[in-house]
Amino acid sequence: MKRIFAVFFLMVLLGMSLPGSSKPWTGEDLHNQPVEERDKEIYSLVPFVLHDEVVRVSIDNSAYKDAKGAHREQVFEYVKWLYQQWFQTATHAIRQAGREEDFADILPVLERGIKLEFTYENEEEWERTTDIRFLIFPNLNAMRRNVAKEMEEKKDNALLGHYMRAITTDPMEIRVAEDSGEEVWLHEIGHSLGFKDEYGWEENSRESVKYRSFVQPEKSAMGDGKNKITCLDTEGLVNLFDAWRVHEEKYYHPENWPEHLPARIVEGWEGYCSNEQNEKEFYVLGSSLKALQQQELDETERALVEAASAARVRNRVKKAFGVAE
Repeated sequence: MKRIFAVFFLMVLLGMSLPGSSKPWTGEDLHNQPVEERDKEIYSLVPFVLHDEVVRVSIDNSAYKDAKGAHREQVFEYVKWLYQQWFQTATHAIRQAGREEDFADILPVLERGIKLEFTYENEEEWERTTDIRFLIFPNLNAMRRNVAKEMEEKKDNALLGHYMRAITTDPMEIRVAEDSGEEVWLHEIGHSLGFKDEYGWEENSRESVKYRSFVQPEKSAMGDGKNKITCLDTEGLVNLFDAWRVHEEKYYHPENWPEHLPARIVEGWEGYCSNEQNEKEFYVLGSSLKALQQQELDETERALVEAASAARVRNRVKKAFGVAE
């Protein structure tokens, strides 16, 4: 499940920008842009969801001897269901915590979920007619042989290993064996939303988890592919949306940012999930406050982070002494 495509776009907080015009983002900006020209560091499906744009999905099952269109449609229905698990789990977690009012700006987006459209691709032009592609294999060995052949042609064997059960590559393409477990599918779909791997044995694991200050490979859906979506994963999903909104504000309205952002994103919010130490993360600008405090920020970002940190301290003191908000 190790990835080529690093789509985790919280790097946008450091000021990366999209090619484009001065108008608000629309799906056509990416629909009309060849995959090879897209900004690989921030491309994900989150902006499509945020702006209620259709995501065009193609299913390639040519690895099967008797590939049929009906089979592709069945896989597409399963893919739709898996995507909705991410959004429904996040919605449920927020409601279960009684935090509907706090997340009034993003809850309708999560409840609406992702809008997927099944497309029949032109093999030679799929980059222009598809936003995400699924290559489906009848079993794990077939998928590994496919990847091995490609890596051999590219003289790159970095991704080969007995642990690999699925892979998300650049351009946005997910290769997976149909009989892989639900957890494996959820993991790869998490990549398409912007998450990176959370392997505890990777040297860069801590760096890959920008939306909180610790790694939980044994529990996260982005761990080793053995887990379903956790409460903390849903906080990460909220932050992926927040990070994109920060990016849009900085890119399209640099002269007066962050005036158009919801107060929750700018002032910060306490998580609704507890870790194993019964502690909750605090987030601002689409990232963990602790993570941002260790990063190089511009003047506006630094001021917002410092204000959020001070406000959090004041709220903790009030709670400790039983002072009402």
